[in-house]
Amino acid sequence: MAQNSTIDWNALREAVPVEMLAQARYGEPDRQKSTQTTWQWDTDQGRLLVNHPKQYWKFMESGLKGRGVIDWLVKVEGLTPLTAAERLSSQTFVEALPKHRAVKLKPSPEKPYVRIPENPALWPSVRTYLIDTRKLPGTLVDQWHERDRVRAITPSVKTPVPYAAFPLMAPQGNEVGTVLRCAGTREQQRQQLTAGFSLKRNQAGSQPTQGFWQSHDAPQAKTLVLAEAPIDAMALYAALVETHRDPRDFVIRASAGEALNPVHWSGDWQHIVTAFDRDAAGERFSQKVLQANPGRDVRRLTPPPGHKDWAEAWRKHVALMPAAKQPEYEPGDD
Repeated sequence: MAQNSTIDWNALREAVPVEMLAQARYGEPDRQKSTQTTWQWDTDQGRLLVNHPKQYWKFMESGLKGRGVIDWLVKVEGLTPLTAAERLSSQTFVEALPKHRAVKLKPSPEKPYVRIPENPALWPSVRTYLIDTRKLPGTLVDQWHERDRVRAITPSVKTPVPYAAFPLMAPQGNEVGTVLRCAGTREQQRQQLTAGFSLKRNQAGSQPTQGFWQSHDAPQAKTLVLAEAPIDAMALYAALVETHRDPRDFVIRASAGEALNPVHWSGDWQHIVTAFDRDAAGERFSQKVLQANPGRDVRRLTPPPGHKDWAEAWRKHVALMPAAKQPEYEPGDD
């Protein structure tokens, strides 16, 4: 086996879908609870969820989680990373795994999108989350709230946990979905995970391929900046404003990751900047935009080295600022 430095870890992660390992260990998934994108097993370790497109997996009761087969072999099977790599490199091991396409699952149910009205009583919690946890300036948070770019909602009446809701708008101006992020306390987040709810998800019925989150309206802007998620777009907007970029010159739109398509760059833009995450998916999205826009000025803007996305980069940037230079919040922001 090659040394650690010469192993192509990305190729090994893509060699085997993680649901094949789960199927080998626990048998066929629960067909009544699984969908085309999310597989579910009831195991001796509790409920296991595997998201096939993203290769995320998690045991809901214990909280054990990871992404891809390397994490699975190390955390679930107890192998070292090098031993896991050796196993994945074995053709005998791979051929012995059950083929995941052999299991026919029910399609994801089609649900109409219905906007959840804002709960004003939850806004202080969402506002605190955006300012204290995400380090966004209070003045910007208030502007986005006033302009209906972010709301405070609870997806479940039975468990009123606050979520930040970012509306997705179609080019025609109608709302087609909502991106949700849990803004509750750690205990509330734990309760959501135990109940089977993701802390970051799209609201049921959302059509992320048909709309986008947009930072602000700038009719004369000629530059479109594309980000992967609304929270990244917010952080990048704050960074651009801090460096004295004129908001009238640009607009930032956020997609829902893999939902990226021509709707997201619709409009008469002279320049398109792809500010996606610093990872393989971000590079893939950037290439997709570049290939779909021949003749346009398309440029890549990656988060600073050592940071996966703009939300992380901004949060750490603010944390390193001297107190006197931190973004100013209006009275009552904290």
